[in-house]
Amino acid sequence: MLRNIAPDILFGGSPCSDLSSVNPLRKGIEGKVGTGPLFFEFLRVLLFCKHAAQLSNRENDFFWFYGNTRNLDNETCSTIS
Repeated sequence: MLRNIAPDILFGGSPCSDLSSVNPLRKGIEGKVGTGPLFFEFLRVLLFCKHAAQLSNRENDFFWFYGNTRNLDNETCSTIS
């Protein structure tokens, strides 16, 4: 589907409950359970969209935004950055 529409903008963000340092039961970004690994799904879609924009000579017209919780631990923040 993304091949057909070649979006100009992509917005995303992971549910914060498994990433926030405020949650003592958080599962983190690397685990197999929880919502943390959704970050890597966003990254996969982002790379696909950027590649599609390059192929159509519109790479300067493609924008993206990823929002997340302010309360990330240092390791998760480093991975996402």
